[in-house]
Amino acid sequence: MVIVQPLSAIIPQQGHTRSPHTHCQRHAPQDVKYPNPENPKECTLEFHNKAARLRLPFYLVCDFESFLTPGEDVDAVKATNIIEEHGVCGFACHRVSQYPEYQSEPLVYSRPGVMDAFYDHVMRESEVNSLTTGT
Repeated sequence: MVIVQPLSAIIPQQGHTRSPHTHCQRHAPQDVKYPNPENPKECTLEFHNKAARLRLPFYLVCDFESFLTPGEDVDAVKATNIIEEHGVCGFACHRVSQYPEYQSEPLVYSRPGVMDAFYDHVMRESEVNSLTTGT
């Protein structure tokens, strides 16, 4: 079954804002050029503005390891009850910088006193940052 409608029902009349012809008259034709897949230099996206990429001269990347331990007993008076707690058992942290000479290898720590060791490490890193940036 084929239904034939008048062309004016499909394409709006001239003067209506929805006409596709007004867009064609307003904008020049566009041509899309795809990179050559045989040329790796054309197929690789590179970013050269390091100042826009790394806004800070240094930052720390840290990862904590933890295990779940049973929480305290359920109390009927409290609105929320702690069922399990994360017990921190280790961390890894390293300095990332736009200056290769200040980039550091990750420090991995998994002994007792994890949080004290982490805070000590962060304070040492802040001293390195203040020495190199003058703040």
